[in-house]
Amino acid sequence: MGQYTPTYHPELLAEHAVAYRQSRFIADEACPVSGTDSKLVKYYKYTRADANRITDDEMSPDGMPNQRKFSKTSVEVEVAPHGLFDRLPITDLTGSNDGGDLEMDTVEDLTDDILLNREKRVADLLMTPANYGSANKVTLSTPWTNQTSSTPIQTIQTGQRACALPPNIMVMDRVTWDAFRIHPDILDRLGGPTRKAGMAQRDQVAEMFELEKVLIGEVRYNSANPGATEAYSYIWPQGRVLLAHQPQTPRKKQLMLARTYRLNQTNNGGADAEGARPGERRGGFLVTQVVEEQRGTAGTLFIKVAHEEKSVHVATDAGYLISSAA
Repeated sequence: MGQYTPTYHPELLAEHAVAYRQSRFIADEACPVSGTDSKLVKYYKYTRADANRITDDEMSPDGMPNQRKFSKTSVEVEVAPHGLFDRLPITDLTGSNDGGDLEMDTVEDLTDDILLNREKRVADLLMTPANYGSANKVTLSTPWTNQTSSTPIQTIQTGQRACALPPNIMVMDRVTWDAFRIHPDILDRLGGPTRKAGMAQRDQVAEMFELEKVLIGEVRYNSANPGATEAYSYIWPQGRVLLAHQPQTPRKKQLMLARTYRLNQTNNGGADAEGARPGERRGGFLVTQVVEEQRGTAGTLFIKVAHEEKSVHVATDAGYLISSAA
């Protein structure tokens, strides 16, 4: 029996891993991705005081202009590897006509789990109060579920004014959104058919607060150990709302709340001694296939999906975190 040849080339599987995005994931919009060709990324942090200071620019016809000085600190971060693998018995791949489907399904399943991990990392980074200064966060004494006494419009407007740059996105969990969208203050301000329907839409709220979009974290994860009773929780913590300036296609040195650096260089290679097919990195994702003849009755197909990235805060005063909103 000859060695099994995988149905799909790793390049095609890598492109599929990049394209595989469920709409429920919002990490890429909440913390936009910037590609990097180096594992070690260096960027600068500038002070808000310098950025907003007016320096006298008047000069005499034959004089020298005043020098404009900026204070900055250099920060270096290294992208970290993330990946998962699975094995498929060759007998499962050759025993039916859906061997190619099993390969593709495995890549999708692995990618889904990797994206679930990324969603959790980004949510923890952006929604942790300790990451923000006192002027850029608030803990509400009256949650928005209290429709009589809470004031969500005033709270959001306060947060907008606190940001170093006007926020363009608002992020919250599903439970908080459900309370927010039926709040009388919101419905009264929108008025008309919305008031009658009793439920605001995301685009309406975005327009009301001059935002590009409202992102709702709906993903849940099972925090229980394998074999234990399931324990499901929202990845985006309940009651926390983030206002942030997050350009979706950021420039290299653009001021923003946070960003993700992802290694994106192509990594081509020939088959190795264990029969690995050439790997191809697409959009930062690398899919590797290895036929392992020593395993099982007829061998196994090893499939790995991996990438390298690091999400970091760039300027925490470009965001405002509201806690205990629901």
